[in-house]
Amino acid sequence: MPLPTEFVIDGPPVSRQGSSRSRERWTRDVKNTASRQWGPNPPCAEAVRVEMTNFFHGSAPDLDNMAKPILDALKDVIYDDDSQVSDLVCRKRDRNGDVPIPSPSQILLERLGQPGPFVHVFVDYALNGGMAN
Repeated sequence: MPLPTEFVIDGPPVSRQGSSRSRERWTRDVKNTASRQWGPNPPCAEAVRVEMTNFFHGSAPDLDNMAKPILDALKDVIYDDDSQVSDLVCRKRDRNGDVPIPSPSQILLERLGQPGPFVHVFVDYALNGGMAN
């Protein structure tokens, strides 16, 4: 499957500072969801950009603490290594308010129509031939 790809993970994200048990469960859920979406395709070898948005109720983890477990979970599924991520956009949006989203995808629109917290992840090739290590 060529990029771009996207998916949603139900529930609140687990921070990298959370318990090891909850981090392992969250990472497994992200990896399984990404694997179902990606299918049997080999991981991408090029530089990528990743956008993730936490749609939450109440409080949300710091963005930097949310990102690392997700990036780690995508390793060996969407890309070979998270060093390929040359562009990263992290957002958090409180679902209790009006959440303006320019040009939402069908996947995101469908999930926004349901209650509860979730994380939307979008991965594409890096912009302008982004450089990764």
